[in-house]
Amino acid sequence: VVHVHQVSQVLELLQIPGEIDLVHMNCEGCEYEAIPALGPALARVRFLQIATHMVGGGEGLQSAMDGSVVKYCGMHSALDETHVFERGLPFVWERWVRRDLRP
Repeated sequence: VVHVHQVSQVLELLQIPGEIDLVHMNCEGCEYEAIPALGPALARVRFLQIATHMVGGGEGLQSAMDGSVVKYCGMHSALDETHVFERGLPFVWERWVRRDLRP
């Protein structure tokens, strides 16, 4: 049996205080759900390094692209609230920095 918990639940359960220096994520498509699921814990993360992937969305390349772009933009909207895109390539990897750490 494998128990799965959201990061925000683990931080609360273990009573981990303060900032989180780095979240590195390469979960083959789950990043689009995992980033928003961080909830308030996202504001505690100083730096994020995320591998972004195309995900299935039906038949054919165009359908996969359409579904991936919608999810990708949704993830960016969640990140834009607390972080600034620093560098990266769409559907490859990205680095984000918390807004208060930028000059």
